[in-house]
Amino acid sequence: MQVARDLSVEANFARTAAFGHGAHRRLPGRPWRRRRRVNGVDTEARAFIFRRHVLVSVFGGWFRHPVHAARLSLREQSARAETGTFSFSRNTRPAATRSRQQPKRTIMNPGTAIARPFLPAKDFDRSKSFYEALGFVKELDAADVAIFRAGRSSFLLQRRFQTDWAENSMMQLMVDDLDAWWTHLASLDLPKKFGVPAPKPPALQPWGLRVAFVADPSGVLWHIAQRRPGIPHDQ
Repeated sequence: MQVARDLSVEANFARTAAFGHGAHRRLPGRPWRRRRRVNGVDTEARAFIFRRHVLVSVFGGWFRHPVHAARLSLREQSARAETGTFSFSRNTRPAATRSRQQPKRTIMNPGTAIARPFLPAKDFDRSKSFYEALGFVKELDAADVAIFRAGRSSFLLQRRFQTDWAENSMMQLMVDDLDAWWTHLASLDLPKKFGVPAPKPPALQPWGLRVAFVADPSGVLWHIAQRRPGIPHDQ
């Protein structure tokens, strides 16, 4: 009997949503009763939506049953057709509305974030003198670490050394005038002052860059490359 009564109520909601109100449109076997309206809004339909929201919050497991979920879906659609509003349930809000209320968070700001590699130093003091001679600006000189800057980039030189690490480390420095840099490097006499291999002059490489090579006292190989105009990743 309870199921039959519920199905009758559902049919009444669906019929009312489709054909409106009136004595000549009432359902067979049910007495006519004017539904209450306030300022043109069906208050009973709004009340049904609110009750459904409360019941789902309290008895969520019961309403997830397929039969009950389908029954409630039909009744809610009828009530929403009456009121012209959306349900109070958060999951029925449009996706665009949910995205506005929950904006995507950005972890890293590319305009302010910086990445600094750590480089080894077999002889910490000699390596610091080497980079100062090349023209790097020393921003920090602590007991076991130093920070050197060139333009917008920087790196950390540390008092730590491992042969495999140093001899397999490479750095790239993009410059606007590679020929001026080469003139500067050639004038330093790096092999005599720091015991490093002789720098290799600029040459066009198979990957499309003009590059000069110089190694630091620990074996880290630097690629000093000519920046190409109009290439975004060279800037």
